[in-house]
Amino acid sequence: MEQVVSFIQLVDARRKQIGIRLVIWKEFKACVDTILKTTTMSMMPSTCFVCITTLLGNADSSVRKKESSQNMCAEIVQIVDSIEESNASLKLAALSTLEIMAQKFFAKHSVFSICLASVTKGISSDNLAVSFDCLKTTSALVNVLGPRALAELPCVMENVIKNLVKFL
Repeated sequence: MEQVVSFIQLVDARRKQIGIRLVIWKEFKACVDTILKTTTMSMMPSTCFVCITTLLGNADSSVRKKESSQNMCAEIVQIVDSIEESNASLKLAALSTLEIMAQKFFAKHSVFSICLASVTKGISSDNLAVSFDCLKTTSALVNVLGPRALAELPCVMENVIKNLVKFL
């Protein structure tokens, strides 16, 4: 995964020098995105989490920016929203990634507003580990979003109370 990101950076840096047309560049990026998605989905969640964490810590700011974009948040939301409870380890890795992103890149708080509603719904999951991680991640997102998270707080409390009743 890291090599694919490094490769696309290298090609991006040289594409104007060698005259790659924009249409070809867009097709190339679409292929690379497909490779990254396929690679990510075939990895063990813990390995995927380590790779993403490594990319987020990359010295090159363009890598960090590409990997912490709104697209990544949207993909994490898709994983969290999936109704498959059998793939809990993938959800846990996605939630942990989102929590770390929120803590590390809090200055770009507007990106995280798209995630809060989905993560909040996950608090009422039947899987206790997923529910707990959703609560932790919700806490990190509320901390980052500040007053922008106020609209979602009634839903947070409703899901917390549902789980209290369910697990007690």
